[in-house]
Amino acid sequence: MAIHHWTPPLNLVEKLAKEARVHSFGYANRVLFLPPYHPEYNAIELAWARVKHYIAKNPTYEMETILNYSLPGSIDELTPHIANNIVNHVINKWREDMISEIDPMDITMKIQYNLQDDL
Repeated sequence: MAIHHWTPPLNLVEKLAKEARVHSFGYANRVLFLPPYHPEYNAIELAWARVKHYIAKNPTYEMETILNYSLPGSIDELTPHIANNIVNHVINKWREDMISEIDPMDITMKIQYNLQDDL
């Protein structure tokens, strides 16, 4: 008896890509979704890590202090220079992976589906 796993419905971008056949490896373009919450490819995850690190260095257990001082202070630490460095890090990581012999789709699929075997 075969086990059938639930497949989530396609979102609008996936539907349009499928209709236009840009998802295929045989075409010049394809839709490649980033793995959710993966800090190597999502700059916002790196930014949130800095916010959490700042708050952890300045601990408090009072919600009012966190909301009025810790959180705004941590966001102030994300200067345009730091934000630029974060984005450049993500771009450079993506470029490294694109020139590697590993297909980025394989990386995405392994992360997305939590496959345990090595690439």
